[in-house]
Amino acid sequence: MTDHSTPETALTNPMLRLARIAVRFGNRPGIAGRLGGRAHSTLVRHRNWERRFVAECLRAWRETGTLSAIRVLRRGLNIQMADRELAHVLETLERRRPCALLVFGMGNDSILWFEANRGGDTVFVEDDPYWTKMIHDRHPSLQSVPVVYGTRAIDWRRDAVNPTSLILPQRLTAHPWDLILVDGPAAYTRESPGRVQSIHAARRLVAPQGAILVNDCNREAESRICDMILGHLPLASSTNSLRHYSRPPIEKAAPVTRRVQAANDSVRRPLPAAARVVGQPA
Repeated sequence: MTDHSTPETALTNPMLRLARIAVRFGNRPGIAGRLGGRAHSTLVRHRNWERRFVAECLRAWRETGTLSAIRVLRRGLNIQMADRELAHVLETLERRRPCALLVFGMGNDSILWFEANRGGDTVFVEDDPYWTKMIHDRHPSLQSVPVVYGTRAIDWRRDAVNPTSLILPQRLTAHPWDLILVDGPAAYTRESPGRVQSIHAARRLVAPQGAILVNDCNREAESRICDMILGHLPLASSTNSLRHYSRPPIEKAAPVTRRVQAANDSVRRPLPAAARVVGQPA
Protein backbone atom coordinates (compact mmCIF):
# COMPACT_ATOMS: atom_id res chain seq x y z
CA MET A 1 0.00 0.00 0.00
CA THR A 2 1.30 3.43 -0.94
CA ASP A 3 1.80 5.91 1.90
CA HIS A 4 0.22 9.21 0.83
CA SER A 5 0.91 11.01 4.13
CA THR A 6 2.81 14.29 4.03
CA PRO A 7 6.15 14.55 5.87
CA GLU A 8 4.51 16.66 8.61
CA THR A 9 1.68 14.18 9.04
CA ALA A 10 4.16 11.33 9.10
CA LEU A 11 6.07 13.06 11.87
CA THR A 12 3.04 13.75 14.08
CA ASN A 13 2.54 10.27 15.50
CA PRO A 14 6.24 9.53 16.10
CA MET A 15 6.65 12.83 17.95
CA LEU A 16 3.60 12.14 20.07
CA ARG A 17 4.92 8.66 20.80
CA LEU A 18 8.26 10.13 21.91
CA ALA A 19 6.50 12.26 24.52
CA ARG A 20 4.23 9.46 25.74
CA ILE A 21 6.99 6.87 25.90
CA ALA A 22 8.91 9.32 28.07
CA VAL A 23 5.89 9.59 30.36
CA ARG A 24 5.78 5.81 30.75
CA PHE A 25 9.44 5.79 31.78
CA GLY A 26 9.16 8.82 34.07
CA ASN A 27 11.12 7.00 36.79
CA ARG A 28 14.07 6.75 34.41
CA PRO A 29 15.02 10.33 33.45
CA GLY A 30 17.84 9.14 31.22
CA ILE A 31 15.34 7.60 28.79
CA ALA A 32 13.35 10.85 28.60
CA GLY A 33 16.57 12.74 27.96
CA ARG A 34 17.63 10.41 25.15
CA LEU A 35 14.19 10.63 23.53
CA GLY A 36 14.39 14.42 23.72
CA GLY A 37 17.82 14.30 22.14
CA ARG A 38 16.48 12.17 19.31
CA ALA A 39 13.67 14.69 18.75
CA HIS A 40 16.19 17.55 18.74
CA SER A 41 18.36 15.93 16.07
CA THR A 42 15.25 15.55 13.90
CA LEU A 43 14.02 19.10 14.47
CA VAL A 44 17.40 20.59 13.59
CA ARG A 45 16.90 19.16 10.10
CA HIS A 46 13.17 19.99 9.92
CA ARG A 47 12.53 23.28 11.71
CA ASN A 48 9.09 23.55 10.12
CA TRP A 49 8.01 20.63 12.32
CA GLU A 50 8.75 22.41 15.62
CA ARG A 51 5.26 23.79 16.13
CA ARG A 52 3.62 20.38 15.73
CA PHE A 53 6.17 18.79 18.05
CA VAL A 54 5.45 21.42 20.73
CA ALA A 55 1.70 20.97 20.39
CA GLU A 56 1.98 17.19 20.76
CA CYS A 57 4.25 17.45 23.80
CA LEU A 58 1.94 19.97 25.45
CA ARG A 59 -1.00 17.64 24.88
CA ALA A 60 0.88 14.74 26.44
CA TRP A 61 1.85 16.93 29.42
CA ARG A 62 -1.73 18.14 29.95
CA GLU A 63 -3.00 14.56 29.88
CA THR A 64 -0.42 13.19 32.31
CA GLY A 65 1.07 16.15 34.18
CA THR A 66 4.46 14.44 34.42
CA LEU A 67 7.81 16.16 34.35
CA SER A 68 9.22 13.60 31.92
CA ALA A 69 7.04 15.00 29.11
CA ILE A 70 8.52 18.42 29.79
CA ARG A 71 12.02 16.90 29.80
CA VAL A 72 11.47 15.59 26.26
CA LEU A 73 10.13 19.00 25.23
CA ARG A 74 13.08 20.84 26.74
CA ARG A 75 15.67 18.57 25.13
CA GLY A 76 13.84 18.55 21.80
CA LEU A 77 13.85 22.35 21.53
CA ASN A 78 17.23 22.78 23.26
CA ILE A 79 15.78 25.09 25.94
CA GLN A 80 18.21 26.29 28.61
CA MET A 81 15.64 26.65 31.41
CA ALA A 82 15.68 23.71 33.84
CA ASP A 83 12.86 21.15 33.92
CA ARG A 84 11.24 22.32 37.17
CA GLU A 85 11.39 26.01 36.22
CA LEU A 86 9.92 25.20 32.81
CA ALA A 87 7.13 23.23 34.48
CA HIS A 88 6.36 26.10 36.83
CA VAL A 89 6.08 28.63 33.99
CA LEU A 90 3.79 26.29 32.06
CA GLU A 91 1.60 25.61 35.11
CA THR A 92 1.27 29.34 35.82
CA LEU A 93 0.35 29.98 32.20
CA GLU A 94 -2.04 27.02 32.21
CA ARG A 95 -4.08 28.59 35.02
CA ARG A 96 -4.38 31.89 33.12
CA ARG A 97 -4.60 31.00 29.44
CA PRO A 98 -5.70 32.40 27.12
CA CYS A 99 -4.18 35.60 28.46
CA ALA A 100 -2.05 38.61 27.62
CA LEU A 101 1.49 37.20 27.82
CA LEU A 102 4.59 39.38 27.48
CA VAL A 103 8.02 37.73 27.22
CA PHE A 104 11.31 39.61 27.48
CA GLY A 105 13.74 37.66 25.32
CA MET A 106 13.39 35.48 22.21
CA GLY A 107 14.95 32.06 21.84
CA ASN A 108 14.33 28.40 21.21
CA ASP A 109 11.52 28.45 23.78
CA SER A 110 9.52 31.21 22.02
CA ILE A 111 7.35 28.78 20.05
CA LEU A 112 6.58 26.96 23.31
CA TRP A 113 5.18 30.07 25.02
CA PHE A 114 3.18 30.92 21.90
CA GLU A 115 1.64 27.46 21.64
CA ALA A 116 0.99 27.18 25.40
CA ASN A 117 -0.97 30.46 25.22
CA ARG A 118 -2.76 29.66 21.97
CA GLY A 119 -5.80 31.91 21.62
CA GLY A 120 -4.23 34.59 23.79
CA ASP A 121 -2.06 37.61 23.00
CA THR A 122 1.64 36.68 23.11
CA VAL A 123 4.31 39.29 22.35
CA PHE A 124 8.10 39.05 22.62
CA VAL A 125 10.48 41.91 23.42
CA GLU A 126 13.95 41.50 21.91
CA ASP A 127 16.99 43.74 21.43
CA ASP A 128 19.22 41.33 19.49
CA PRO A 129 18.53 41.34 15.70
CA TYR A 130 20.23 37.93 15.39
CA TRP A 131 17.68 36.19 17.63
CA THR A 132 14.79 38.12 16.15
CA LYS A 133 15.67 37.06 12.61
CA MET A 134 16.45 33.46 13.51
CA ILE A 135 13.16 32.90 15.36
CA HIS A 136 11.07 34.76 12.80
CA ASP A 137 12.63 32.73 10.00
CA ARG A 138 11.40 29.59 11.77
CA HIS A 139 8.07 31.00 13.00
CA PRO A 140 6.98 34.08 11.01
CA SER A 141 3.64 34.40 12.85
CA LEU A 142 5.26 35.23 16.21
CA GLN A 143 4.90 38.87 17.25
CA SER A 144 7.98 40.70 18.48
CA VAL A 145 8.85 44.28 19.41
CA PRO A 146 12.42 45.57 19.00
CA VAL A 147 13.84 47.64 21.86
CA VAL A 148 17.12 49.35 22.70
CA TYR A 149 18.41 49.00 26.26
CA GLY A 150 20.49 51.83 27.67
CA THR A 151 22.24 49.93 30.47
CA ARG A 152 25.23 47.66 31.05
CA ALA A 153 25.20 44.58 33.25
CA ILE A 154 28.26 45.79 35.13
CA ASP A 155 26.33 48.87 36.33
CA TRP A 156 23.34 47.04 37.79
CA ARG A 157 23.96 48.17 41.39
CA ARG A 158 23.79 51.83 40.38
CA ASP A 159 21.01 51.45 37.81
CA ALA A 160 18.68 49.46 40.08
CA VAL A 161 18.61 52.27 42.67
CA ASN A 162 16.97 54.67 40.21
CA PRO A 163 15.94 52.69 37.12
CA THR A 164 15.64 54.46 33.79
CA SER A 165 12.39 53.57 32.07
CA LEU A 166 12.71 51.52 28.91
CA ILE A 167 11.20 53.28 25.88
CA LEU A 168 8.36 51.07 24.71
CA PRO A 169 5.89 51.37 21.82
CA GLN A 170 2.17 51.82 22.39
CA ARG A 171 1.64 48.17 21.41
CA LEU A 172 3.05 47.25 24.83
CA THR A 173 1.73 50.11 26.96
CA ALA A 174 -1.85 50.24 25.63
CA HIS A 175 -3.07 47.58 28.07
CA PRO A 176 -1.74 45.71 31.11
CA TRP A 177 -0.32 42.19 30.81
CA ASP A 178 -1.65 39.23 32.78
CA LEU A 179 1.64 37.33 32.82
CA ILE A 180 5.15 38.66 32.17
CA LEU A 181 8.18 36.39 31.80
CA VAL A 182 11.55 38.13 32.12
CA ASP A 183 14.18 35.92 30.48
CA GLY A 184 16.14 38.67 28.73
CA PRO A 185 18.05 40.60 27.67
CA ALA A 186 21.51 39.04 27.91
CA ALA A 187 23.33 39.59 31.20
CA TYR A 188 26.24 37.16 31.08
CA THR A 189 28.99 39.66 30.18
CA ARG A 190 29.97 42.99 31.70
CA GLU A 191 28.88 44.87 28.58
CA SER A 192 25.56 43.04 28.12
CA PRO A 193 22.47 45.17 28.78
CA GLY A 194 21.55 43.34 31.99
CA ARG A 195 17.98 43.13 33.26
CA VAL A 196 17.38 46.28 35.29
CA GLN A 197 15.24 47.87 32.58
CA SER A 198 13.30 44.72 31.64
CA ILE A 199 12.44 43.95 35.28
CA HIS A 200 11.49 47.59 35.85
CA ALA A 201 9.32 47.53 32.71
CA ALA A 202 7.60 44.35 33.95
CA ARG A 203 6.64 46.15 37.15
CA ARG A 204 5.11 48.99 35.11
CA LEU A 205 3.23 46.77 32.66
CA VAL A 206 1.80 43.96 34.81
CA ALA A 207 -1.96 43.88 35.33
CA PRO A 208 -3.47 44.61 38.79
CA GLN A 209 -3.83 40.88 39.47
CA GLY A 210 -1.09 39.74 37.11
CA ALA A 211 2.13 37.83 37.74
CA ILE A 212 5.82 38.38 36.95
CA LEU A 213 8.23 35.47 36.48
CA VAL A 214 11.95 36.28 36.49
CA ASN A 215 14.48 33.67 35.37
CA ASP A 216 18.18 33.35 36.30
CA CYS A 217 17.68 34.59 39.86
CA ASN A 218 20.40 32.18 40.95
CA ARG A 219 22.77 34.93 39.76
CA GLU A 220 23.52 37.73 42.20
CA ALA A 221 22.57 40.54 39.85
CA GLU A 222 19.08 39.23 38.97
CA SER A 223 18.41 38.28 42.59
CA ARG A 224 19.34 41.69 43.95
CA ILE A 225 17.60 43.59 41.14
CA CYS A 226 14.38 41.73 41.93
CA ASP A 227 14.75 42.57 45.63
CA MET A 228 15.20 46.26 44.82
CA ILE A 229 12.57 46.68 42.10
CA LEU A 230 9.97 43.98 42.83
CA GLY A 231 10.47 43.68 46.58
CA HIS A 232 7.14 45.37 47.30
CA LEU A 233 5.26 42.57 45.51
CA PRO A 234 4.35 39.28 47.23
CA LEU A 235 6.76 36.48 46.35
CA ALA A 236 4.39 33.65 45.47
CA SER A 237 7.14 31.07 44.98
CA SER A 238 10.83 30.69 44.31
CA THR A 239 12.96 27.88 42.90
CA ASN A 240 16.68 27.69 42.29
CA SER A 241 16.60 30.23 39.46
CA LEU A 242 12.96 31.28 38.95
CA ARG A 243 11.04 33.80 41.05
CA HIS A 244 7.29 34.22 40.83
CA TYR A 245 5.80 37.55 41.95
CA SER A 246 2.05 38.15 42.02
CA ARG A 247 0.13 41.36 42.43
CA PRO A 248 -2.38 41.03 45.32
CA PRO A 249 -4.32 38.86 45.76
CA ILE A 250 -1.71 36.09 45.43
CA GLU A 251 -2.61 33.29 43.03
CA LYS A 252 -3.84 30.07 44.50
CA ALA A 253 -1.62 26.99 44.32
CA ALA A 254 1.34 28.78 42.80
CA PRO A 255 3.99 26.18 43.73
CA VAL A 256 4.45 23.14 41.56
CA THR A 257 2.64 20.14 43.07
CA ARG A 258 4.96 17.16 43.31
CA ARG A 259 4.35 13.46 43.63
CA VAL A 260 6.90 12.37 46.19
CA GLN A 261 8.80 9.55 44.58
CA ALA A 262 12.49 9.41 45.37
CA ALA A 263 13.23 7.28 42.33
CA ASN A 264 11.91 9.79 39.80
CA ASP A 265 11.19 13.45 39.24
CA SER A 266 7.58 13.09 38.09
CA VAL A 267 5.36 16.08 38.67
CA ARG A 268 1.60 15.99 38.81
CA ARG A 269 0.24 19.39 37.97
CA PRO A 270 -2.85 20.64 39.82
CA LEU A 271 -6.07 20.84 37.84
CA PRO A 272 -6.20 24.26 36.15
CA ALA A 273 -8.72 26.82 37.30
CA ALA A 274 -11.39 27.98 34.89
CA ALA A 275 -9.72 29.83 32.05
CA ARG A 276 -10.26 33.58 32.04
CA VAL A 277 -10.67 34.89 28.53
CA VAL A 278 -8.83 38.12 27.88
CA GLY A 279 -10.00 40.29 25.01
CA GLN A 280 -7.61 40.94 22.18
CA PRO A 281 -6.00 44.40 22.17
CA ALA A 282 -7.36 46.99 19.85
